[in-house]
Amino acid sequence: MISIEDAKWVPLAGYEAFAMTLRRHNRVAFDLAKLEISGWNADALLHGDGFVVAQISLHTPSLEVAHDKRLPPKPFKVRKLMHLMLEDLPIPVDVDLIRIHNGKIVYRHRHQDHDNPAMLTFDDLSSTLTHVSNTSSSEMVMHTETRVMGEGRLTVDARFASDDATGRHTVKGRFVQSSFASFNPVLENMVLMKATGGFLNRMEFDMELDDHSSTGAVTMDYEGVTVRMLGDGQRLKTFIANQFILNKDHTGKDSVPQRIEYVRLQEKNIFHYWWMSLFSGMKPVLGM
Repeated sequence: MISIEDAKWVPLAGYEAFAMTLRRHNRVAFDLAKLEISGWNADALLHGDGFVVAQISLHTPSLEVAHDKRLPPKPFKVRKLMHLMLEDLPIPVDVDLIRIHNGKIVYRHRHQDHDNPAMLTFDDLSSTLTHVSNTSSSEMVMHTETRVMGEGRLTVDARFASDDATGRHTVKGRFVQSSFASFNPVLENMVLMKATGGFLNRMEFDMELDDHSSTGAVTMDYEGVTVRMLGDGQRLKTFIANQFILNKDHTGKDSVPQRIEYVRLQEKNIFHYWWMSLFSGMKPVLGM
């Protein structure tokens, strides 16, 4: 077994300097308590047969990503879906299992017109990824459980077809027991809106996706949603939003599946694609 402890990658420049002085869009910091690699076939690598490993374990990894939109956009570039990237690796790769224990992810998004970044957090994260290979025809399978914004529990299961150039995959998930107010660090700095009430009992989703588009369904069960629009002179907008636009309650017999339908932006990563697909079904439920 190979074991590496206390691995870190932290840029010397802070968030503001990284964007406005170095002119970089994405600042990434990574911290890992321990990395374990077991069942590594060193002979396979030496003889040109690739990277063959039974299991890779990441203990207490922490990933922080900060994206700054105050900078001019990058030139257009197609971004491949995660599992299709395996095909571009210069050597054969065959990993039976990748396991994450007690991980944490923090994503900050600085809008060009807002003073502070929006922040989305995932903690208490555990995940497994099986059949990670660019030589096998076996389906790659992911199972992830995490807490979102310190409250709700999210479970996601994804299956990625092998030997399929269209990027076909499925994503199923369930998110339960979260206040809408827990997302205020996102809402306040992305859309200048604050949730003042509301509780999500459950949300379930099932999506089929490929490199071009996604379809599926999402079911939401929530109650008591109210918001306040931020900024000067927003009392009228707040009143209109709460009284005439938002669906405050969507529970019981009203909690029926809503269609998911989205065309992928080719320059965006797979997680943006998943979120925008899901949001396409959430918007009509919420009345947005």
